[in-house]
Amino acid sequence: MALDAFGDSAPPLVFVATGTGFADALAGSVAAGVLGVPLLLTEPGSLPERTRDALAALGPDDIAVLGGEKAVTPPVEAALEEYAPVQRRAGANRYETAAAISAAYFPDELGIAYLATGENFPDALAAAPVAAREGAPLLLVRPSCAPQAVNDEASRLRAGRRVVLGGAGVVSDSAAYTSVCPR
Repeated sequence: MALDAFGDSAPPLVFVATGTGFADALAGSVAAGVLGVPLLLTEPGSLPERTRDALAALGPDDIAVLGGEKAVTPPVEAALEEYAPVQRRAGANRYETAAAISAAYFPDELGIAYLATGENFPDALAAAPVAAREGAPLLLVRPSCAPQAVNDEASRLRAGRRVVLGGAGVVSDSAAYTSVCPR
């Protein structure tokens, strides 16, 4: 798929995320869409041959690993170093990782953010292309509150416009606007 979309042109950046969980790849897919770069999937503990082949064919300048060391282990990160320099964009959990992706690839004072539950993926998956088209990041929240890292990122973005994905039972108004999760 990535080779079909990018053909012979070497992208400046390739995102790599685990294919065994949705959160990091989903948050990264929006950034990839905005930047016009591919997102490839890996197993947590081994780099699949198909992903190796895509990296060899694409020849990126840099690789960004999305997620922590459980999602993409250090041996996979070392294997990725064979193709380009690697930086990891991660937090202590999926919520902090989505905020870290936003902080790395979206400008200050953007004014908008998309918010979805970090518990499941359908709402965020359906809206990811729209968020990318608008140039807005996808941040993940809990149903009744937002982790501090998400609130900090929304503040950095000055996200006065917050597009809440899903009903009030999935993402409450307090999660979208006011309530910080207890530690």
